[in-house]
Formats: sequence, structure tokens, C-alpha cells
Amino acid sequence: MQVATKSDGSHELWMEGAVRQRMRKGTSGYTFRKLVTHFMNMRTGFSTVPLQFASIIGFFLCSLGLAS
Repeated sequence: MQVATKSDGSHELWMEGAVRQRMRKGTSGYTFRKLVTHFMNMRTGFSTVPLQFASIIGFFLCSLGLAS
């Protein structure tokens, strides 16, 4: 993989035999809320631990409600 800096400050990144792709500078299209939502979707999509944690909290809160 090679990186080349052009005279205008932009960078090009390419691998031998691959199509050159120009790296863009600027801001992301994702807001903080979108990033958090994406993180939570990825986190809960690959593990059962968050579901188990939510179930335990739910049973705990239910028992507190029934006890009062």
C-alpha cells in the first residue's frame, strides 16, 4: 500500500494493481446520535450479553414493583 501527497495537500492511497482512490478531507455525514445508534446496533447484533443484561434488569425492576 502506498500513500502519495499531492501539491494541493490531498493524498492518494493505492495498492499495486488496484484502482487509485483519492482520500477526501472534510466532515462526516454521521451525527453523534447516528454513530451511537450504529454502535448499539453493532454491539447487540453480535452478542447475547446485552439481551441477558436487559432481561436481568427487567426482572429486578419487576420484582421491585411487585414488592412495593
